[in-house]
Amino acid sequence: MEKLVKNINQGFFSTVYEWGVEHIVFTFPVHLFFIRIKQNHILLLYWIVLFGVISENIGATLGIPTLFLDPEYRGEVNFISFFIMGMAIGLFIMAYHITCYILDNYRYSFLINFRYPFLIFCFNNSVIPLAFIVYYVAQFVWFQKVYEQAQMGSLIAQVAGFMVGLVFMLLLITGYFRMSNRGRLRHLAENVDKKLKKNRIQRQKVMNRLHDVQNHKIFIHFYFHPPFRMKKINHFYPFDRETVLQIFNQTQLNAVIISFVSFVFILLLGLFRDHELIQIPAAASVILLFTILLMLSGALSYWFKGWSVSVAAILLFVLLFYFKWDYKDPYHKAFGMDYSSKALYTNRRVYELANSTHQAEDKQHTLQMLNNWRAKFPPETKPKMILMCFSGGGQRSALWAIRTLQHLDSSLNGQLMQNTFLITGSSGGLFGAAYYRELYLKKQNGEEINLYDPGYLERISRDKLNPTVFSMISADMFFRFHRFDVNGKTYFKDRGYAIEDKWNKDTEYFLDKPLDSYALPEQEAKVPMMLITPTILNDGRKLYIASQPVSYMLRGAQSPGGVKGIEFNRFFEEQGAQNMRLTTALRMNATFPYITPTVVLPSNPAMEVMDSGYLDNYGINDAVRFLNVFKEWLQQNTSGVIVISVRDSVKGRYIAQNPRKSWVQELLSPLNSVWHSLSYLQDLSNDQSIEYAKNWYDGKLYLLEFQYQNGGDEHGKRRAALSWRLSEKEKEDVLNAIYSTHNKKAARELSYLLTHEVE
Repeated sequence: MEKLVKNINQGFFSTVYEWGVEHIVFTFPVHLFFIRIKQNHILLLYWIVLFGVISENIGATLGIPTLFLDPEYRGEVNFISFFIMGMAIGLFIMAYHITCYILDNYRYSFLINFRYPFLIFCFNNSVIPLAFIVYYVAQFVWFQKVYEQAQMGSLIAQVAGFMVGLVFMLLLITGYFRMSNRGRLRHLAENVDKKLKKNRIQRQKVMNRLHDVQNHKIFIHFYFHPPFRMKKINHFYPFDRETVLQIFNQTQLNAVIISFVSFVFILLLGLFRDHELIQIPAAASVILLFTILLMLSGALSYWFKGWSVSVAAILLFVLLFYFKWDYKDPYHKAFGMDYSSKALYTNRRVYELANSTHQAEDKQHTLQMLNNWRAKFPPETKPKMILMCFSGGGQRSALWAIRTLQHLDSSLNGQLMQNTFLITGSSGGLFGAAYYRELYLKKQNGEEINLYDPGYLERISRDKLNPTVFSMISADMFFRFHRFDVNGKTYFKDRGYAIEDKWNKDTEYFLDKPLDSYALPEQEAKVPMMLITPTILNDGRKLYIASQPVSYMLRGAQSPGGVKGIEFNRFFEEQGAQNMRLTTALRMNATFPYITPTVVLPSNPAMEVMDSGYLDNYGINDAVRFLNVFKEWLQQNTSGVIVISVRDSVKGRYIAQNPRKSWVQELLSPLNSVWHSLSYLQDLSNDQSIEYAKNWYDGKLYLLEFQYQNGGDEHGKRRAALSWRLSEKEKEDVLNAIYSTHNKKAARELSYLLTHEVE
């Protein structure tokens, strides 16, 4: 009896095992999935990148995942924006199926039994696309709920928009494929077949594939048939050579048509990108680019097989040659400047322009400005001067700068801006400061401006990343021919133009003016003087951009013989330096990696500039240098100098508690460590500069720091991204940081210093 039971059990489990192996392992979808992993590595790479982006393991520092999880169309995230994303992903999925079919259809000769072999193939090739769709929906729902604080109604609309767009595109393309087997499209495919017969190389390629179909046998027992029915595969069928050739030709024709349509669509996006209706979510533009690249990858693999990587490398070099800079007419220009002539860029000229005569003249000019500033206060009391320094950090720094300025200036009844003489800094922080300074100037000129209106916070925090990435995909990568005019001079509409245009729209074009428009207000001490100091890639010096002559900033206090910088106004005087747009100067000071391009200036050899944050992300060194140049005047005419550092990070280092990293983060961790170490080293350098200044400056010197901190890195909370895009929760986090214990204490100290004499 026991033996009988044992035999029954063995037979049962053996049957279950055999059924499972046959119905799962030897099914068409499982087989196709493993083929992708085993052989189609290039195609798989696109999916890996997409999974990495939406899981926030790739591109998080640049804010790229936000473009996918929070797609914006016409300033809103809603049904329509996700509908467009659904269509883009649907097109990418179909391009993936087409590419796989062209590469692998010779393996599955049983497909010619079906009326619509390609559609059956797509249905069974959907393991990876289906997993991506499910994961993407789960991720963006989580992101919208947690970081955008979306309500249930909004979430339902977003999911519905995505699914409707996805299904619409899938039905559109599958409908086209069903129609492609008859009528004019079939006639076109037959014409293609005739032409291929005349082409010996292509004909040989097709005949080789035909031979593979006849001889390639594969062990697959079941396939899925719409809608979700498992059927047994019939491997015994009559072989029709003409039918197989017709299928090959029709599929290749369809691939060409979809690639052409995608390419033309991106071309149209580039042509009409200034129209708001055309500006689709940047993530959709990225998906369209991936669609073209994926089909190109498939074509290379199909035609060149083992040589595909080498051919791709050659094409890459050709593209790099195509995109190399033309220094006679560079693509990324400074708007407002004259590129018809070139400034001589040699060390000799750099030293000549930094001569002592110019320094003495410029120092005397600034002393008059200081006297004008002093005249704003009663003669019997010595005021305290404020030097404000703003750190870089993209959108979060811009928002944090405005938030800090509004809070401090309102609590001090306008005394903050009245006492401030100089503003320095980097990237987004300086952009925020420039916006507030312009608002202050308008109020000084009698306009009805409420400096503390929260609407300015909303304006400064609007998305800048979407239009910039959209421009990069739709114009910079392929179609570099759109131009526009500034004062009769022509420039390319690159992504630098896109971010400036968005800045201007968000700030009501308040900053759309040349540099010299601030010359008189600064001289009259109506507004603080501003130093914009991008880094010169050619020699590592600073480029000092200001509305005033500032050659006294070029030589270091400790090494007066060396020239540490180049004065923009004198160096490019003949190229219209003072006509350069203020937004361009601010953009040059904020060249975010891969997003905001470096700028080529009209010199010989061409001068290329990038973000000032590489040398001094906080602006402290420039403030100390200014203090050193005018220390005698400051000691005699002020009761002290207050250096205010508005920074987007907590000073000092923290120790991460058992940090867990993904494999992508592990790969990038050395680069992140270098970046964080650079920031830490700049902190040390700035601290030393302040300490040394307290030794050689005989007056009173104070340093107050206002830090954006949420305790994120210490307690596992998420900090606002270093990007030109912030989520609603990140915006709220930045705004609330002003009420931290540290910042409250610094605000009290500032109020006390401005209202009391400190011994």
